[in-house]
Amino acid sequence: MRVVLIALVLAIIGAQYGYAQISEVGINIYIVDDSLIRQELNYFFSMPQQGPTSYALEKRPLSYSVETDNETPLTDLISAEEGYIISISPEEEYTKIIITMDLEHKSFRSGNLYHFFTDFVFEEEIPVVNTTITLPERHNVWEDQYTPRDAELSTDGRKIILNWEEENRHELFYAVTYERPERTRHTFIVILAAIILVGIVAGAYHYKKKTREIMLKGFREDEQKVIDYLSKNKSVVQRKLQKEYGFTRVKMTRIVQRLEERGLVTKEKYGRTNKLYWKK
Repeated sequence: MRVVLIALVLAIIGAQYGYAQISEVGINIYIVDDSLIRQELNYFFSMPQQGPTSYALEKRPLSYSVETDNETPLTDLISAEEGYIISISPEEEYTKIIITMDLEHKSFRSGNLYHFFTDFVFEEEIPVVNTTITLPERHNVWEDQYTPRDAELSTDGRKIILNWEEENRHELFYAVTYERPERTRHTFIVILAAIILVGIVAGAYHYKKKTREIMLKGFREDEQKVIDYLSKNKSVVQRKLQKEYGFTRVKMTRIVQRLEERGLVTKEKYGRTNKLYWKK
């Protein structure tokens, strides 16, 4: 199963006071299953705001709702060049905005392990960020595999919750590997029986303790498309790939730069464009 990263870009722009008035952001992510997440985003302002604002994201939400501390404002979902924008039009002053969204998401799966990744990029540093990730019911964190490493783990009696408190952050990246124990035991029994039947002495089934570096570090959905293409075709002219997926030149350049930094691709000059080569 492919990793589909939810890559969100915050674009809250207060009509009167501006971005710098955001004092705190609360991010609550609920992994419903391996194909759906619910995301609740809370933005707190250091002083009352007036006028319209907006929130930009790369993927179209399945559903969304917006509230302020005083009302349920009028909203509109607008298609943009590189994603979507939720336009928000409060009529009253507000010091808090809550955006709740259901988003399609496919966790990367390796055997009975699930790998969840997401990242956030803000226009400026946020003074305080509180983030929680809630796992599906009856799932556990696998061998303490989560990033950042300073998470606090708790439970409500049914679900595991990871919590981070961070300060002065411009970019955020979160990852967690989780499993469902009942399925793990069942798989082990089936594999053990198969080993006995065929008389295999060694090589018993085991989980991969590490996935490819590409999966562990996480990539956005557009980057995943380029990775899939290059891993299958080994080389391609950059302009051809740009047209293949309808990327802008700026977006294609950003993707290539990030994949080069991760050691996945190399490029060489090819006329007025580049030729890309898969290194793995």
